[in-house]
Amino acid sequence: MTTPSLASLRTGFWLLGLLALLLWSQLQAAPHAPKMLAPNQSCTQGSCHKEQTQFTHQHKSKQGKELCRSCHTPVRANRHKFKPTTKGQASCIGCHKDWKPSHTKRKHWRFEHGPVAVGACQTCHSPHGSNQPHLLRRTQSELCTQCHSEMVGKQAGLHKAHEPVRKAQCLTCHESHGSPNRHLLRSNLVQRCLGCHTKIKNQLANVKTHHGAVLRGQQCMNCHTGHERRHKAMLQRADAKLCLGCHNQSVVMQGKKKLINIKKHLATHKFKHEPVRKGKCIACHSAHGSAHDKLFVKAFPSMLYAAFSSETYALCFSCHASEAITQKQTYQATKFRNGALNLHYVHVRRKKSRSCRFCHDPHAANRPHLIRDKVRFGGWNLHVGFKSQSRGGTCQTACHEPRTYNRKQPVSQGYERYKKLLTAPHLKKRTSPKP
Repeated sequence: MTTPSLASLRTGFWLLGLLALLLWSQLQAAPHAPKMLAPNQSCTQGSCHKEQTQFTHQHKSKQGKELCRSCHTPVRANRHKFKPTTKGQASCIGCHKDWKPSHTKRKHWRFEHGPVAVGACQTCHSPHGSNQPHLLRRTQSELCTQCHSEMVGKQAGLHKAHEPVRKAQCLTCHESHGSPNRHLLRSNLVQRCLGCHTKIKNQLANVKTHHGAVLRGQQCMNCHTGHERRHKAMLQRADAKLCLGCHNQSVVMQGKKKLINIKKHLATHKFKHEPVRKGKCIACHSAHGSAHDKLFVKAFPSMLYAAFSSETYALCFSCHASEAITQKQTYQATKFRNGALNLHYVHVRRKKSRSCRFCHDPHAANRPHLIRDKVRFGGWNLHVGFKSQSRGGTCQTACHEPRTYNRKQPVSQGYERYKKLLTAPHLKKRTSPKP
């Protein structure tokens, strides 16, 4: 082991002295908390709390004055040692009187944001200053998802998210402090939604019938989800499953008229209308409101008797060819014929026209072609009494005596007034006619 030389020791001591001198100069330059307070001097004018002036938004009074001594009180007069003026939320609501529990606005809340309920204002707000509006500790989106972490995954799928979620604008739909509505939703949710969804707003402005789901309970949120797109149009469930979530019981409409339990009706009837079978309720019904009865998307008569016109039955003719009704004689447009005589024409194109739903159920039935077992006629259940046969069928109702029809060999009994229409040599026949 070698002994250090005198020169190297002198160099070491010289370096230590230089380092000590640098540290001393730095300590002298560092700010020191004053022992005594200057009565007329701002807390940020000196060198101690200058960092509080670097924020874009500072916590100041409306007059622009600093609020240090509103929240901090010296332990002893003029001494630079402080304690909180008040504890918890009381310090905030001393100035922000709108948030007092006794304030009229707050009394209308049924639901409070968790931090508000326990007086933890500083969970979201910085007490001195912030680079975010309203003295928020972080950006609005970051602040919300700090606690509501389940929303992070929903925001990640941007193409499937509700637009306010994609744009991190939580407060478009939610209140930050409290609300009369569940999930802190803003008041008058329908108007809030229609502020963006102007197409639906214009539609609802001219409707005769409103969907009850739009007006009751959670309103728009009865059917739609507010954050991520699980199904098209932000629906909570797909098509018919969503509708049957409410229509699994008798539903009272406007005017106290009842709708049947559709879910039960579909479960107990074999043959389904094509849109129903595909779960496309909106093929016939409008989801929000309609100018027609029962939320029909197009015109359909509400009475069992209705004078025929293409406009009156526009809903049916959206899918079904009008020739099945309008052609007096045909071998192709329909199977419901006696020879060439179109029996749809006989029932509908007359002085006292029968509506389609007189014989057909628009949702489901236990007979082919959705033929009803019975139809409600005032206070009476009118039995249809239809029986299908290989080339035709038989029908016996309270409307007329039993009548049979045959597509290949027309029946003359009961059709005396239509005798000349039973055959049509000029028309082309078809082996497998359309239904």
